[in-house]
Amino acid sequence: MTQTNLTRPQGLNRIDPALRDAAIEHGTFEFRPETLPAEREQADRLAAERAAAVDTSGVTVETRSITGPGGHQLNLRFYRGPDLDQAKSASPLVLYAHGGGFVTGNLDTDHAQCVELAKAGGCLLVSVDYRLAPENKCPAALDDVEAGFYYAIRNSAALIDISPLFKYRVTGSSVMARWLPPAFQHGVDIDAVDSAVDMPYDIPNRQVEYVRAEPPAVPTGFWRGVGPNNNVFAIECFMDELARKAGKDPIEFRKGMLGKTPRLLAALNLVAEKSNWAQPLQAPQARPSLGLRQSASRAKAVANNPLPTPGCPVMSRP
Repeated sequence: MTQTNLTRPQGLNRIDPALRDAAIEHGTFEFRPETLPAEREQADRLAAERAAAVDTSGVTVETRSITGPGGHQLNLRFYRGPDLDQAKSASPLVLYAHGGGFVTGNLDTDHAQCVELAKAGGCLLVSVDYRLAPENKCPAALDDVEAGFYYAIRNSAALIDISPLFKYRVTGSSVMARWLPPAFQHGVDIDAVDSAVDMPYDIPNRQVEYVRAEPPAVPTGFWRGVGPNNNVFAIECFMDELARKAGKDPIEFRKGMLGKTPRLLAALNLVAEKSNWAQPLQAPQARPSLGLRQSASRAKAVANNPLPTPGCPVMSRP
């Protein structure tokens, strides 16, 4: 029986001979546990020298330290592309994890590439100085990259100097945190912000927040209705106030902000037709419009409410 030698070449010997000399010339290292600290030191020194020579004109570079997973300090480097601070609408975000095989490297390793990406893409780029192996087992590096992503998302308005046009904050107890802990991620109750984070109206630079506040002695549970109940009511009331402030018809005002949700726009047109919205009301009556969430189904509703006493609407059933 013939025995085959299954020993595989290691390190640079695994590279094609035609490329081996070039790899050595460009500082490619053979990582071994016993020599890893020295190789990291050399790689970091070379990376720092290359980073210092990079032309960053047109790109704003900032390094921040945040609290990462498990409480350790996590360094992030932000690159703002040209004119990003003057942006008036959503701008692209690039999440960058430097090279090094997850065992070496830092924020300087791919500094030149990050500058070039931010400059060419006109974007906000965040580079993550993730924890390295083998000291930190997988998925430590991926957890750090995820933490950098969520930090950039939560602070995007401040990072690119854009003031949100729509700020909405929900506070209350978190049923999800107690009844379905895996759904309570990064301090956000998905049920509490439902139909707020995905509201259909074309409002750029929105900021939706959730603040958990548990009552001291009352364990709360699910409502009889679904999560969007309170958010739809609050947002639609606000839309009516905006329409009044702009001096526009409430439905026409909404139509102008439903360009990205044609099915909901069709539902709004249909309810306006069926309710004879264009016809004048018989005084004294009030006719607020109520927009419902878009999910598996789209819905709109209109209620005609008599006003027996000025300012005191009465809900009546047909």
